[in-house]
Amino acid sequence: MDISKLLKKAETSSFYRMLVSRGLNRMVPFNKPHRFKIEEVSGDHLKIKLPYRKRNLNHLKGLHACALATLAEVTSGFILVSKLNPKKYRLILQKLEMDYHYQGKMDA
Repeated sequence: MDISKLLKKAETSSFYRMLVSRGLNRMVPFNKPHRFKIEEVSGDHLKIKLPYRKRNLNHLKGLHACALATLAEVTSGFILVSKLNPKKYRLILQKLEMDYHYQGKMDA
């Protein structure tokens, strides 16, 4: 499967955006409970939605910090994989550092 070709089709097709979203959840089972949804794709831009729902909330009814970090990791990783040859390169996250400025109280 060539991710860059799928993303190119997803730029103009909501059907392909839905396919990529579902594929993302199947390829990375850890992300499935978050229900990430790809909303926009264009060249070097990818917008993925993290819904404000019970499974993504912390004890203060805000979006969980780890869910937000996972969203950032998925988005940046997806763009990197689409630009690099996945047969030649394998991405391994070495370090993830986040600065949170506000509590998430709606979809992110």
